[in-house]
Amino acid sequence: DLPIPPWLLAAAADARFVKMAPTTTLMVCQSHSCHGQGSGGLLRDIEELVGKQCKVEHSFCLHHCGQGPNIEVKGNGKDHVVTGITSFDKVKGLLRSELGYEPPALTLQVASLKYKARRIEGDEEEDRKERLALVEKAFKVLGGEAKAVKDKPVNASQLLIMRAEDTTDAEASLEFAEKALELAPKSVPAHLIASQRLEKLGYMDEALLATHYALDNSKSFEEKKVIKRRLWNIEARIEKQKVKAAKGKKLAPKEILPAAESWSTTPEIEGVRKNTNPNIHTLLERIGSKPEDAQTQLISDPLVELVYGVYDLMRADRVLGPKFEVFARNPATFIRLKKRTVDFLNGEWGGVPYAGPDLFVAHASLYVDAPMYDGMMRMWKIMLERMKVPKQETDEILESIEAMRVPICDLDGKFKEEMAKMLEKAQQEREEKEKKAALAKKKAKEDLIERARVSKAKRKDKNKDEPAAPVPEAKDEGQHTTAKKAEAAVDEKILTETVGASAPEKPEATATTLKPPPVQYAETSSTSAGTEASGEFEPLPQSARSSLQPPSEGIENTCRIRTEDDVVDEGKAASCQAASCQAQCALM
Repeated sequence: DLPIPPWLLAAAADARFVKMAPTTTLMVCQSHSCHGQGSGGLLRDIEELVGKQCKVEHSFCLHHCGQGPNIEVKGNGKDHVVTGITSFDKVKGLLRSELGYEPPALTLQVASLKYKARRIEGDEEEDRKERLALVEKAFKVLGGEAKAVKDKPVNASQLLIMRAEDTTDAEASLEFAEKALELAPKSVPAHLIASQRLEKLGYMDEALLATHYALDNSKSFEEKKVIKRRLWNIEARIEKQKVKAAKGKKLAPKEILPAAESWSTTPEIEGVRKNTNPNIHTLLERIGSKPEDAQTQLISDPLVELVYGVYDLMRADRVLGPKFEVFARNPATFIRLKKRTVDFLNGEWGGVPYAGPDLFVAHASLYVDAPMYDGMMRMWKIMLERMKVPKQETDEILESIEAMRVPICDLDGKFKEEMAKMLEKAQQEREEKEKKAALAKKKAKEDLIERARVSKAKRKDKNKDEPAAPVPEAKDEGQHTTAKKAEAAVDEKILTETVGASAPEKPEATATTLKPPPVQYAETSSTSAGTEASGEFEPLPQSARSSLQPPSEGIENTCRIRTEDDVVDEGKAASCQAASCQAQCALM
């Protein structure tokens, strides 16, 4: 047996200490069906739970509608879809089976509370209190807010964002969002919720800057689309405010920029008579052609007949034909060559000015050499004799065509060199323009940062003497009864949500537990949900949420109550097995 090299043994011994980069990606479906079943909140739940263990991204429809929320597991050549992630236990099972990852018990307790809070739908005061009670319970699990901020800044930031989302007072909500940003400066949801509150309070420059930061830190394409839409809305509002402020004031006249200079490599054609006397007819008129007829390519027009005849003779010639066939292989190309030549000569001989490319640019890729151009001149003479054009006009036409030899053939490479210089100059101008645009963009952002800094300083000075934002804790028994009930209900299930839970998994797929999360801007920023002019989302209507509830597992969705009965039997109604349809049932 061959001996194993020592370096290989050392590498094998140290391999267990090498931490491999995450190769698995979890694609959380955000289509209409899955989003209605809570995939928007599920995306944030998994992102916050796995951290850097794997990538978590937005996904389009995974074609398992009605079985969601669905997640596609990509990586290591084993791409597959996991359906029905309808409970926190299933989230833990997904991480355990697909990633081999078991979060710490404390992390699981906090994640379980956040999961439950995001499954409480509604935007009423009671719904907000219930969600806030779960957030405060999560802070208690971490040892209190002060200890969480010190020891678990990431978890504390996530909880502060959730608190900010459900705090109705805009200033208090902004304070929580800014505190979350101190702990996690690159948090996209924190920047977005701060942007919303700043816009609501009228601090438009600060709102715009917060949205810019959210866009800079976002990694999802769909999330960027939503943030850009919000950015445009804020910019439009700022522009409207400027117009309104400037209304009635005399605006400075806009600077009129000079038109771009046109250039051409076509030399002045010497020998062609430039008639300026209106009593002297142009060359075009003297051969019997009319500018308007030549422009419309009228076949009976002498100029059209002359040019078309020259091209046909060149194609039929024994020597020129094979070379010319390269240009005339496609009938459409052949016709276009004829039409362009008519248009050019129409302008050169006193008709409608030509607006196309110059001679060198038009012929640079055709590589017309001197022998080929000599053959073309011969065809022009033949056509002029056939059409019996007078000698004076014939000489002028031939002189005009001969003067075009230099730019078309470019025997000494003069025009090619000039074209290279022009292209280099255009490239330099484009780069200079891009640099100026980048500097202008940088300057605009610096100005925005300065304006936002001044605005924030003024805002802090204004609120310096005001009391701090109250933390939504249960102080008055009568006022916070609902919150205490929610805390008591949570205490009973905390142990079953941790790693060491030994109780069997309980099915949670019911119409009352599988509720979609509240549709809020910061929570659904990874989706392509629409926005209003103000940039804020409106909660999904109750009827729409009910229609998106998934059917309960193992339950037949058949109503056994006859709708034609005048009186509904309460016993039948209580034993209705169509659990997922109760929210829609008109008899319940």
